[in-house]
Amino acid sequence: MNRNSIQLQNLTKVFRHNVAVHNLSLKVEVGKVYGLVGDNGAGKTTTIKMMLGLLHPTQGMIEVLGYDPWRDGPNLKRLVGYVSEKREMYGWMSVEEILWFNAQFYETWDERYADEICRKMELPKIAKVKQLSRGMRAKLALLLAMGHRPELLILDEPSSGLDAIVRREILENIISVIQTEGRTVFFSSHLLDEVERIADHVGIISRGQLLKDAPLEVLKEKSRRIRVVWNGNMPTTERLHNVRLMQGAGKEEAYYTDDFREDLLDQFKAYQPKCLEVETLSLEEIFVETIRAAKESQWR
Repeated sequence: MNRNSIQLQNLTKVFRHNVAVHNLSLKVEVGKVYGLVGDNGAGKTTTIKMMLGLLHPTQGMIEVLGYDPWRDGPNLKRLVGYVSEKREMYGWMSVEEILWFNAQFYETWDERYADEICRKMELPKIAKVKQLSRGMRAKLALLLAMGHRPELLILDEPSSGLDAIVRREILENIISVIQTEGRTVFFSSHLLDEVERIADHVGIISRGQLLKDAPLEVLKEKSRRIRVVWNGNMPTTERLHNVRLMQGAGKEEAYYTDDFREDLLDQFKAYQPKCLEVETLSLEEIFVETIRAAKESQWR
């Protein structure tokens, strides 16, 4: 049995002379939560659209729930719940009407389950979609994606532009689906604290290239900030291996590594520093340093 809900191999998408996604490969195991993060224009939405069969890849292989999205789109869409960043819906319909309309496309639509989520989200069934606030529309979009109990939930910036309260509600509903039903979730977001809270696995993408792809725990275990207060002579950066200078202020410096090992500290200890500290990093800090390193390497 295939234990991967999603498998992408050497995926590339070119729009005329613009390479939106380049040679991207990743796997998402069944029941896992994969968070794809990247800077603006990194290729997150393009990747998701190819996974859904909305865009045809220039080259590469895509398999989602055992289907080729381009060839087997109708079969795949029955098994997937999708929330796009734009969250476009028929404004003239009421909440109740759009729920009924959406249910007609899915044999597995669970009316009782959808009503339960609707009540939990405090969505007014009689209100027109166009009368809903941005936050309410975001919650409705998530409900429409979840109502047929999909095997895979794909979310493109589900909390974009929303206030903290609504973001928390949406996140709690996603967490509920994960915990109670063990569904696979693939989502992109620029809100790194959200990704850090619910993702099992993280991919960092920039300029269409996947820079990191690892379980969140491994990513955080390997990434460290090393703070040093030098006692005398300071080594040149060429003498320090597998680290990169983050900050420097006189004899106080901070270095970043994405391959931390205890013996890495020996090269610092050789200079007998006054102080040597190792600090863990948040996902946001790891993301910033990864993107910064990628941009610096382009100019070398």
